[in-house]
Amino acid sequence: MEGRKAWARWPGGLSLALLAVVALVAWAAGQSSAAPSAQGAPLQALAVTDQAHIAVRGVGVVLARPDVAHVHLGIEAQNSSLADAQWDAGRRANAVVEALKQAGVEEKDIATARYAVEPVIQYPPNQPPRQAGYKVTHGLRATIRLVDDTGKLIDASTAAGATLVNSVSFGFSDPNGLVVQARDAAMADAQAKAAQLAGKGGVSLGAALSIQEVGTNAPPSPNRPRGFYPGPNTESAGQTSVQPGEMQVQVEIDVVYALGK
Repeated sequence: MEGRKAWARWPGGLSLALLAVVALVAWAAGQSSAAPSAQGAPLQALAVTDQAHIAVRGVGVVLARPDVAHVHLGIEAQNSSLADAQWDAGRRANAVVEALKQAGVEEKDIATARYAVEPVIQYPPNQPPRQAGYKVTHGLRATIRLVDDTGKLIDASTAAGATLVNSVSFGFSDPNGLVVQARDAAMADAQAKAAQLAGKGGVSLGAALSIQEVGTNAPPSPNRPRGFYPGPNTESAGQTSVQPGEMQVQVEIDVVYALGK
């Protein structure tokens, strides 16, 4: 009877022992899978920051004369009757458009940029304000592809009825081509900087490990202030002179190079 009791207790003890062994094996397997294999480490690529390297920023700048001008001009008409004010503004706007077309600006390069109708309020002394009529503003935007003709076209517009020039700005017909040139210059600048620093450090310069364009900038040229009134164009007045100057296109690139001994 005692032997049967001992035999009955044995399986329970064996089960506990087996469970302990299984748990120990599972823990060991988890530890081995969490830690990187010593044999597998050389197969993994090192991060850029873990390698001997040099990081530089290359800057490329291209200066070019703009070949496109954008002129914002307008007509203001005022009348006690809204219909009359609109008719006057429309008549003069059509005359300005026709003058631009005759001067060589294509129809696709002329667009309405603003159209506004505002009440005209008078403030007589010691009396309440009263509406005296309406003011109609018709703004046009003309793209001029012969920059040297900009002044002549402004004069033609004012002669045809334009009463204000809001702004004159410049740009490029192919800005992407200038960006490509600036990018090439930025890479050459980065290469030169890295080679100089590597030489001073007594090491050789390797291949580029990382290249990132961090900025492209083509700032606009200064515009005429809004509300600039050129005044009437008479035979005695000189031709309007507009100077496009040069504009700058800049590209910045961060490059990381490997270093040797």
